[in-house]
Amino acid sequence: MAHSKPFCIGFNCALGPKEMRPFLARLSNIAECYVSAYPNAGLPNALKGYDLKPPAMYDFLHEFATAGLINLAGGCCGTTPPHIAQIAAAVKGIKPREPQPTYPNMRLSGLEALTFRDKQIFVNVGERCNIAGSRKFKKMIMDGEYEKALAVAHAQVEEGAQVIDINMDEVCIITSCLIFSSLLFFLFCSLWRVPSFRSITTPIHQPVVLPTTLCQ
Repeated sequence: MAHSKPFCIGFNCALGPKEMRPFLARLSNIAECYVSAYPNAGLPNALKGYDLKPPAMYDFLHEFATAGLINLAGGCCGTTPPHIAQIAAAVKGIKPREPQPTYPNMRLSGLEALTFRDKQIFVNVGERCNIAGSRKFKKMIMDGEYEKALAVAHAQVEEGAQVIDINMDEVCIITSCLIFSSLLFFLFCSLWRVPSFRSITTPIHQPVVLPTTLCQ
């Protein structure tokens, strides 16, 4: 997200403040912009209600603020006016978080971050998932053999690729529908587990680079 130079980035919903804390700390340590936290009033209970009381919300948000993790604070699901009042009291008078200094080098992320260092002189990019450069791979995509195509990506990772380059440009000539389905397939299945595929269930942790060509 950093390339878009956001004013603020953060978390809201899905988690209560306790569960949000480790993710918030990690984000705060790298974000070059302001960081926000809008936790739920805990996790939903069996009746789809929320049990975290306003005083407990105060404790969590006060700790967020004193630890220098946030710039903006609020509440999401299950929070009430008393919760919001406690949040306001929890952060009142505390010095806001200082954004991290700009990191000048490239950062990419799959399930794990890949950070380019000043002294790093080589990055292994897997380029076999390219319909323009591989007739075999192109045939897999055109024939809908996505399991085989995904195996190509996995094989490159096993051979040491740090980044996977996905190129589907020529498919635009045939049908825009196919390129979008293919891109979505690789974006989600290459970054996360693929339980629906019988023989390939190991996630690829490496970043995936997609071409910027737009099909119209």
